[in-house]
Amino acid sequence: MGIKTAQLLAQIKTWYDGYSWNTKDKVYNPFSILNLLAEQRFSNYWFASGTPTFLMKLIKNTKIEVTQLENKKVSEMVFDSYNIENRNVFALLFQTGYLTITHIDTQEFSEYTLNYPNFEVKRKVLPTMD
Repeated sequence: MGIKTAQLLAQIKTWYDGYSWNTKDKVYNPFSILNLLAEQRFSNYWFASGTPTFLMKLIKNTKIEVTQLENKKVSEMVFDSYNIENRNVFALLFQTGYLTITHIDTQEFSEYTLNYPNFEVKRKVLPTMD
C-alpha cells in the first residue's frame, strides 16, 4: 500500500479494531481485515456485508440524533431486554456491533458507556442517520 508498517498498523486499528463487550478485550473485524488485504485499500467492507435493513429503519424511525450514539450512557437493564415488540435501539446496536462498550461504571448500579467501535462503523452509520 506504499506506507510504512507502523502507519499501516495504526490505520488498521483505527478502521477495524474496537468492538468490546467488557472494555478490556477488543476485537478486530476479521471480515474487513481479509477484504483490506485482498483489495489493498481501506473501505467499509463489514457494513456492506450484511447490514440488516430492519435495523437502519428502526434507527430512522426512532429519530435518534447522531450525537446520541457517542458516549451514550445506558443502564445494565438495556442488555436484559429481549422483547421483540419493544426493541431497545441501543441494545440492538450493541448486539449487532454498531456500538461497543467503552466504559463501565459500577457505582451503585452498572452504567455502560457506548460508542462507535471504529472508524469503519462511524463513517458508515453517520450518513445513514441523515
